[in-house]
Amino acid sequence: MKCTNCGKELAPTAKFCNQCGTRVPEMEEQVPETPKSEVKIDKAPANKNKSLFLVIGIFFVAILIGLFIKGMGSLSKNPSSKNTQDPAYEAEHENTEEDYENTEEQNEDAVTDSTMEGNVEEEVLIIREKYNKIVDEIEKNVYTKHILEPGVTVYAKGTEIKAMEIEKNVNMESYDRFYYFDQGELFFAYWEDADSHRMYFKEENLIRWRYCKEAGKTGQAVNYDLEDAQQIGDKAEFAKAEISDYKTLWNRMNSGILSMKMHMKSKKNLLF
Repeated sequence: MKCTNCGKELAPTAKFCNQCGTRVPEMEEQVPETPKSEVKIDKAPANKNKSLFLVIGIFFVAILIGLFIKGMGSLSKNPSSKNTQDPAYEAEHENTEEDYENTEEQNEDAVTDSTMEGNVEEEVLIIREKYNKIVDEIEKNVYTKHILEPGVTVYAKGTEIKAMEIEKNVNMESYDRFYYFDQGELFFAYWEDADSHRMYFKEENLIRWRYCKEAGKTGQAVNYDLEDAQQIGDKAEFAKAEISDYKTLWNRMNSGILSMKMHMKSKKNLLF
């Protein structure tokens, strides 16, 4: 600090100049101003965040574009996207489609055969129950007994045949034959001589042939199911033909009886 009059250097605490005696004016206490460089707003982080979001956005757009291009490439390679009216395309895939259809048919046949094999035992049990019921009712005289011709006996409920017995040597066959019916359809046949044959039918189709070399020893019997049962096809076909002939005879006989009853009834009405 200097004297305002003579310019001499003065002590910071001097109140008078020791050179000229001039009074030193009192200085107002001043508060130092804060440098502008110390009061500032840091804007750098905001700029950094904007830059980061921009980079991430560009990155995702690039990924989407890449996926789109890849998808278009796969679509162009996919055979299903070709025009199916193109003869070259049809020729290329014709054999494949036929092979697929044939395989599907084979699979369906295999499933049907497998299912039927599993059901044979169930069907046989049902057949045995129906057979046992008819035999029991024959013994109890539930059915009427008719002799169609020598050696041929029919058991019927009304006009419905329930069982038929044919003695050996009738129609030049060496077996005694027994046939059983449900609502007019053959479901079981039993042939017996020195050996025996049991034939199980579903809707008159042979599903099991049970053969025993010695008729009385059923424990030695062997089962042949479905296609294997066709080994006895000649006997099964003979049985169906024989039954058909006797059913025709039975129907004619019943028609004659019915006509006779109607005639007698009308005659009785005339008398009264």
